[in-house]
Amino acid sequence: MPHDEPLAILGGQPAVTLAAAKWPGTSASVQRSILQLLEQGEWGSYTGAVSDELASKMAALSSHSQAILVSSGTIAVELALRGLLLNPGEEVILAGYDFPGNFRAIEAVGAVPVLVDTIRSGWTLDPQLVASAGSEKTRAVIASHLHGTLADMRTIRSVCDAHQWHLVEDCCQVPGATMAGQPVGKFGHVSVWSFGGSKLLSAGRGGAIASSSEEILARIRTFSYRGNEAFPLSQLQAAAVLPQLDELPALTQKRHASATYLLSLLADEPALVAPQVSDLDVPAYYKLAWHLADEWPAEMRPAIIRALQAEGIAIDEGFRGFAKRSSRRCRVATSVASAARSADRTLVLHHPALLQSHNFLEQIAHGIKKVFCAMRRGDWPPR
Repeated sequence: MPHDEPLAILGGQPAVTLAAAKWPGTSASVQRSILQLLEQGEWGSYTGAVSDELASKMAALSSHSQAILVSSGTIAVELALRGLLLNPGEEVILAGYDFPGNFRAIEAVGAVPVLVDTIRSGWTLDPQLVASAGSEKTRAVIASHLHGTLADMRTIRSVCDAHQWHLVEDCCQVPGATMAGQPVGKFGHVSVWSFGGSKLLSAGRGGAIASSSEEILARIRTFSYRGNEAFPLSQLQAAAVLPQLDELPALTQKRHASATYLLSLLADEPALVAPQVSDLDVPAYYKLAWHLADEWPAEMRPAIIRALQAEGIAIDEGFRGFAKRSSRRCRVATSVASAARSADRTLVLHHPALLQSHNFLEQIAHGIKKVFCAMRRGDWPPR
């Protein structure tokens, strides 16, 4: 298919003509679950059978003994850190490219963020740099699975065990993912999950914390209880999530297959550097991401995104990262060059596209190639 037609942003026809999927969708199973709770008159209860079942299933999802339901994935990270009983001034290692709330959660508990670089081929903590980043003040590591790449949790956990550090595994983007047949979430001393509106498990808001440590969970419950739960997940929200867990394995496989197909369609596009995924892993694609190739000025990314969005492609930039954070707020333990590159060069495709047909994915690939072809010709951006 030729890719030399006029860009949609310049008045041409959009590449994507099929209707995009909405997320969360109008699942019949979710509707039945919520309606059943309403009919039972249990929807206003602070806790109940539905919440208990969801907590049990979230623990099982991550191979931990227990889970606590909370009001968001963001607060789940902070509560996980509070469960570790950190003292003011102690340190928590995290990647220089990560969700901004994780940095803020470390600050919220009075600890100091310690920045370590990411792997160059993805967006996760470089396991080879973790050990050397520690000091006598280091107590914990936060490792996040991001943008369809899974952190090397076995190596990171080994380093943490050798230094007697706690490991917080951030699974907010990857429910249902597996690493060599093992579920994500099982590698951390505590794992955290999100049920945010756009997440793969969605209740509009919400999250969960899973652990097999009675001490960690007891500290979290003690901090959270203020006469009632200060960071609750409602029964209605739990009812919305429960049936999604049953549907998750099939949707995870569908997204993985679609991501693999789309990456194959774009394998000959030199402007994009695709993530490296192990054949042993099954990622859960909340986002499918690429790096803009180094030959392209990072300053062109906003114009690229505008043109791609005009073609009907739900693509955006990633996180800003922490490479520019002040030394008054954190300790930079290694070079963060790869993290800074990710902050400047990441492009992320939102996951609903991965539940669409091959025809839809082919239109996305055509739109991406169309934009870069026009840019090579000098048609975009305007000079």
